[in-house]
Amino acid sequence: MELKKGQIMVWALFEILATDKTLAEKSLKDHIKSLKDEKTVSFTKETFEEVQEIDKPHPKVEKGYSQICEIEFVVNGFSSLINITLNYGPTMIEILEPKKIEINLGELQDGVNSVAGMMHKFLESGLGGLVILDRE
Repeated sequence: MELKKGQIMVWALFEILATDKTLAEKSLKDHIKSLKDEKTVSFTKETFEEVQEIDKPHPKVEKGYSQICEIEFVVNGFSSLINITLNYGPTMIEILEPKKIEINLGELQDGVNSVAGMMHKFLESGLGGLVILDRE
């Protein structure tokens, strides 16, 4: 596939774990559909693996169901890739093309500010915080 200037070809893996097989399948399909609906994303490949039963996926859970989906997509720019990564939480991601990326300062700032914004959301929700060390 010929990429336009600024586009990035990406491979990503998504994994879901649920306590119900049907819930695992539906949740992952809905999640991937939502990603497909993003205006800055064009899917080129999508593969759903069969749901696997997992024994003791968590100390308090006897049985779980895991499903994996691998996708390849083209995204329009670095900022969009950062936002997709933050908002959809792939388990793994690999940039396939181009081999070299040049981004302008504005796009780099947008990407870094997206990460900073997500960190603030975690802080506000009580899910995490910054550890400040006394270096003296």
